Amino acid sequence: MNGPTTSISSALRGKRMLAPMVRIGTLPMRLLAKDYGADYVYGPEIVDKRIIGCDRIVNELLGTVDFVKKGVLNFRCLPSEKPHLVFQLGTADPDLAVQAAKTVAQDVAYVDVNCGCPKRFSLQGGMGAALLYEPDKLIKILTNLVENAGVPITCKIRMLEEKDATLALVERIINTGISALAVHCRTRDMRPTDPGKWEIWHAIAERFGDRIPIIANGDIFEGDDMDRAFEIPGIASVMLARSAQSNPSVFRHPEPRLPIDDVIRQYICYAIKYDSIYQNAKYVLMQMDHDMKSDRGKKLASAKSLRTIAELWGVEAEHDQLMTEREARRVALLAKKATAVTVEDENVSGSKRPASPTPLERVPTTAQSDALGHIDWNKDGGVESECPYIPNAPYIPKKRKTDAGDGVAVDPVVRNVPNGEPAATSATPAPSQP
Repeated sequence: MNGPTTSISSALRGKRMLAPMVRIGTLPMRLLAKDYGADYVYGPEIVDKRIIGCDRIVNELLGTVDFVKKGVLNFRCLPSEKPHLVFQLGTADPDLAVQAAKTVAQDVAYVDVNCGCPKRFSLQGGMGAALLYEPDKLIKILTNLVENAGVPITCKIRMLEEKDATLALVERIINTGISALAVHCRTRDMRPTDPGKWEIWHAIAERFGDRIPIIANGDIFEGDDMDRAFEIPGIASVMLARSAQSNPSVFRHPEPRLPIDDVIRQYICYAIKYDSIYQNAKYVLMQMDHDMKSDRGKKLASAKSLRTIAELWGVEAEHDQLMTEREARRVALLAKKATAVTVEDENVSGSKRPASPTPLERVPTTAQSDALGHIDWNKDGGVESECPYIPNAPYIPKKRKTDAGDGVAVDPVVRNVPNGEPAATSATPAPSQP
């Protein structure tokens, strides 16, 4: 791993990053942040058991790569994102962590281990900030990933209550061979409204900044804050969360932010183009910096489709055009496939015969991908149980939520499924997961 680690470490200096945010960091927001100047964009945290065993489906209709399991979309990305896309992993197990990282390795720039999330759904599963208080387990996870995942590994932590304890933990983390370390300048128990303790950045960057890129995170809201953080000796890069969630054009700095309605219109167009589930798009828009108490805000809260959301910001014509273009693309791709099948059958038998059934016809399920690898989650208003990013604590396996132990069998081999073809059944099928 020395080669990839060195390469990515040198690339992670002087960068602005979109922080990992559950339900926020899906494809439309990542594209928007990149448009406005973000150098790296993190996806939402996804727990190891949720990504392990996913079918990697090439979605020809959208041009995306989709990770789908049991009819649920767990992660969607574009091939063009790979150089700057970061997969954030929630994990509490060294072996599962490696399996999960290998699942997405070919589609991301690096994998980041979440060791900072203070939310209950992470802590009760032994993930996120819980790992800060189980340092031996954390070190085993990072060491196993660095040695076996085949992709650069980074780590995102929070400061501990005492500076010396934080520095001692950082020393151990860096010695695992990770490529970079992001540090949130609040403790696990501090509230988001509490002022961050920038002095911890100074202490960590002074001691370790020449050994590894140190990424400042947690109290950076304006362009001026980015400038101040970069002025700290040893700070390599900065990471923005809530300010980017409110208005991702903050990454335009030193240029001013764009009016929020302009940003929202662009977000909606990306959501339509890449077929985001409308519930997730609505959630993201509700977090942006506009008046949810207004008449439009109330209508957004009750919206039941991307078309309705588009109408609220006056981009219904763009919605209709994008849908027309998608349908035209679908027709053209299916016609091309039908021609290819006919030619293949003629070569085999010397005469024409009916084309083979599509994957959808062979494997009928409630949310099976079609012959182009696409699943329409927005059809008929959207099926909330199949929504990838709107669950009740979605990223915790059921066994962890109930404290009933793990005992979840997983298939360590990712299955690549081009064009929506069904994968072979795993020898060790995993039981149902959320």
